[in-house]
Amino acid sequence: MAKKKDLSTLEAYREKTREAQDLATAAAKEIREAAKECLDELKRLSFEYQKLTGKSLPETQMIFRPGAPTVSSNGEAKPRRKRGKLDGAYEGMTLPNAITEALRGKKKGMKAAEIADEIGGQRASIAVALSNMAKDGALERVGRGLYTVA
Repeated sequence: MAKKKDLSTLEAYREKTREAQDLATAAAKEIREAAKECLDELKRLSFEYQKLTGKSLPETQMIFRPGAPTVSSNGEAKPRRKRGKLDGAYEGMTLPNAITEALRGKKKGMKAAEIADEIGGQRASIAVALSNMAKDGALERVGRGLYTVA
């Protein structure tokens, strides 16, 4: 008898949990929609203010500046900005190809900052690419933060 009671209690708990999750999902959707409406209104007001005064509202510069993070309709953050352009001989190459080319012939290996200085681009983007390329086997990690062509 105690086993049946435990199962019914567990099932009731699971049902209440599902109901709570459904309520939370619905509330989050409503909040996102309301926030989008508020941002649209703020954008409109900011535009009107700028037309009248010739300058933007200081409070909105952080929100509406180019490259500011935004949130897509599914709630995920969009990237802030694109990586920097590559320089010199590396211009027009994909980042992995430019990294491989820069590392070719370097027996000791290079760090992300050194590669960034050589090819251009942002050190953080290059560090992520180096890590991914090492996981894929395209590069070999020879020390802490040091990579060479595999």
